[in-house]
Amino acid sequence: MADSAPVLADAEARLGVSPAALALRRFMRNRAAVLGLLMVLGLALYAFGVPMFSEYPATNLKVTSKLPFQVAGYPLGTDIAGRDMLVYLALGMRTSITIATLVQLFVIVVSLVLGFIAGWFGGAADFAISRLAEVWVALPGLLFQILFIVVFGPTVLNLVLSIALLGWPETTRIVRARVLQVRHLDYIDASRGLGAPTFMIAVKHVIPNLLNPFVIAISLGVPSVILSESTLSFLGYGLSESQPSLGKLVGISWQYIQAYWHMAVLPALFLSLLMLGASFFGDGLRDALDPQSS
Repeated sequence: MADSAPVLADAEARLGVSPAALALRRFMRNRAAVLGLLMVLGLALYAFGVPMFSEYPATNLKVTSKLPFQVAGYPLGTDIAGRDMLVYLALGMRTSITIATLVQLFVIVVSLVLGFIAGWFGGAADFAISRLAEVWVALPGLLFQILFIVVFGPTVLNLVLSIALLGWPETTRIVRARVLQVRHLDYIDASRGLGAPTFMIAVKHVIPNLLNPFVIAISLGVPSVILSESTLSFLGYGLSESQPSLGKLVGISWQYIQAYWHMAVLPALFLSLLMLGASFFGDGLRDALDPQSS
C-alpha cells in the first residue's frame, strides 16, 4: 500500500498528461481536500461579503445583547454592545484571514531570497544564513511575539511581523535544499555558461523547481499562523476591538459565556472551522503535488 501512490503517479505520467493536470486530478480525488477548499472559500466569501451587503452595521447600540434568533434581522444575535454578531464575526474572520495571508507573503519573499542566496552562492553566505536560521528556531516563539507587540505596539503590521519573523527559517531551509539540488543541472549550467544573469536564471529555471515543496510548506503553515494570531489576541496582545479578529472575539467574550454563550462559542466555532478547512486543504495539496509523501 505504501508504494501504490508512486506507482500510480508513474502510470499517470506515462499517459502524457501534464504535471499540473495530474496534480489537479489527484487533488479532486481527495474528498477531504476538496471539502477543505470549499470550507476556506465559503468562510472567505462570508468574511469579505457579509460586511459589504449587510442591512445592519457592525455596531447598533439601539439593540441590547440578544441570543441568536431572538431579534428579527439578527440571526446570530448581538453582543453586549449591540453589535450584530453576523457582521462582527465576519469582520473578525476577515482580519484573521488577512493577517494569515500577509504573514505567508512575508515568509515567501524572505525565504526565497535567503534560501536562494544560501543555496546558490554557498560559502560564507550559506554559513551565515544557516547558522542564523538555527539560532532563530531556538527562540521561544510566544515570548518573542509578546515582547515584540509590547515594544512596537498592537498594529496589524507589528502583529504580522511578530508571527512572520518566526516562520522564515523552516521554509528557507526547504528553498536552500532545493537550490542545492538543481543548481548544477545541465540546462542551468548551460544558461550560466551563456552568460545569463543570476536573476534571470533564478526566475526562469530555479524558482519553478521550488514551487512544489514551497507551496506545500506555505499551505501547511497557514493553520499555525491562524493559531498564533488567535493565541496572541486571546491573551490580550492582539488588535483592538475596533479591528476584531476571531481570537480577540473569543478573548473579550469569555467572561460572558454563562449569560451570553454565543459571544464566545460562535467565534471559537468559526475559528475551528477555518483552521480545519486550511488543514484539510494543505494536506490535500501536499498529497497532490507530492504523491510519494502519502
